[in-house]
Amino acid sequence: MVGSPSIGGLGLLRGHATVLGACGGGITLAHGGGCAFNALHPRLNILGCPAPSAILEVSVEQGLPGGAALLAVGSSLADLPIGNGCTLNLSPWLTQVVVPLDPTGFLRFDVPLPPALQSYQFVFQAFSPAPNSPIGYAMTNAVGVKVP
Repeated sequence: MVGSPSIGGLGLLRGHATVLGACGGGITLAHGGGCAFNALHPRLNILGCPAPSAILEVSVEQGLPGGAALLAVGSSLADLPIGNGCTLNLSPWLTQVVVPLDPTGFLRFDVPLPPALQSYQFVFQAFSPAPNSPIGYAMTNAVGVKVP
């Protein structure tokens, strides 16, 4: 969103994001609503102070019970429609990891930030299988993190 006012330098228009946390110049923003199919409406949350040497708590909720989630990482927030009402909220896609969900469709893990990680931003978004979905999965909201 070139030329638009942004929140925390992550390139988001005000009103398109919810501030989850801010401290010491760092900010964590939830962006987008994800896309749900049937009873699956997965959510992504990141808690903690985004600062060098800090630990962030990442959680995926309401995914496919006993299934897995693909957690994607990008460097910028985006709004890229991919069909069926779903939007990819990160770009470029840098890497991903598949993580197991518990029998309730939940996962929580910690991400330690290196001491040398300064002036950096990254974005997470998760995908969970949705057997009756025309695209085969449901998507979470994205969470953008800016480390000062």
